[in-house]
Amino acid sequence: MSIVNLKSQEEQLIELFKGKVPPSLEETRRLIREYPGSVTAVDDRGRLAMHSACQNPATSVDVLQCLVEASPDSLNTR
Repeated sequence: MSIVNLKSQEEQLIELFKGKVPPSLEETRRLIREYPGSVTAVDDRGRLAMHSACQNPATSVDVLQCLVEASPDSLNTR
């Protein structure tokens, strides 16, 4: 997996998971489809969308599964 450091629309996915209400499964799928790099984009602290999603207790298991399917290597990224 290639991790990229982006300050762009691809970071939207990371930022959405930092809010109180995480994106729905449909919204997550749409963002991944429109911005495939959003799954491997990192924020200023080196965190992926998967990291932010796991820290948000309101993130559904279905959304987490969607992120894993989009980037299985994200489970091994620290």
